[in-house]
Amino acid sequence: MVKHFCTSFLVAIFLLFTFSGCLSNGDFPKPPDEGERTVSFRIVQSPGTRSVSRPLSGELLEFNSGDLYLVNSSGLVVRHFRVTPVVGGAPTDFAAGVINRSWFGDFEAANPRTLTIPGVPGNVTDVVIIGNTSGNADRGDINTIGGRLINILSQYHAENPGVNLFGRTLTPLTQVGNTDVWQGELYLAPTVARVEIESIRAVGSIYHFTVEGIFLDNFYRQARINGQLMPASLWNGGGNPDTFRLGSGLFVNNPVSHPTSEWALFALPGLTGNMGNDRTVRPGNNDVWGYQLFAGAGSRVPRVVLRLSNVRLAGSAAALPGYRFVTLHRFYENGVALTGLSGAGIYAGYVHRLEVVFDQLDLGLVPNYLVVR
Repeated sequence: MVKHFCTSFLVAIFLLFTFSGCLSNGDFPKPPDEGERTVSFRIVQSPGTRSVSRPLSGELLEFNSGDLYLVNSSGLVVRHFRVTPVVGGAPTDFAAGVINRSWFGDFEAANPRTLTIPGVPGNVTDVVIIGNTSGNADRGDINTIGGRLINILSQYHAENPGVNLFGRTLTPLTQVGNTDVWQGELYLAPTVARVEIESIRAVGSIYHFTVEGIFLDNFYRQARINGQLMPASLWNGGGNPDTFRLGSGLFVNNPVSHPTSEWALFALPGLTGNMGNDRTVRPGNNDVWGYQLFAGAGSRVPRVVLRLSNVRLAGSAAALPGYRFVTLHRFYENGVALTGLSGAGIYAGYVHRLEVVFDQLDLGLVPNYLVVR
């Protein structure tokens, strides 16, 4: 009986934008002569989580750096600003296309700030923000910029460099009365969900075990910056025991020959649970085993494969030979199973907290041995 006690928290950033226009510069598309406007937007961030290996504690999501785009009705960028740390906390320099990162960070949801940008092109209809993903173009088609592929290995730590954030105005900007102010709404949200394992506990006749490894399975390796999942990148390790071990497939920790995936896709705790510690293992120091996963509406539900050794059952002094596997394959929200079908899947911006409880009937000789009980 593998039990999952799962709580979900939506991590999203709400921004209220009001706009007024400006002149274009450089090689950006020339806007029509509609007079000058000013961009003024308010940002409110709901309590969320940094995606580091510790439990949710009401922290705000980190925004370390990024890009803010003003876009016309054809989807072309007409103005671009880099969101970046400014040495010494110098004021934001709109003329140079720079917004101080500190404006986005360390503020309270109850005390939102308002940023006003003068000189916005008069043909601006949308606003797009990309956070924590570098290498973005500063001009061109916004769908091309937002359509660039990113790898799940880049999403393992949200404090630095941070998980990918993307937001676009929900509808085209609208004029406020007869003023030169244009406004809209935008949600800036992560493109990943998070799975946190707080503890792993054996019950039933299991009185001793060692967690050799915790491995992710059935996840998307790639997505686009704008959050679009890449179905062809879905990875499934299947039932081969040799797949879920260090050095096999995606599970490597040699950054010289391959981008390291330890802590992003797997962990090797090597912790033992027995009668002396209530048959429970925890990462210690109030941490969790935490992983980010690309997610969207109705996306596939991931699996977590535990590789166990030294499993001993009551009535036997000898350990079971070889390894045993426990596969976590069901996630629940408010008692309802998340199947990945009909929209009931893993959603970006949610944290799924697990307390894993298993017994001898959940042990398999191979991974992905799914017991439906």
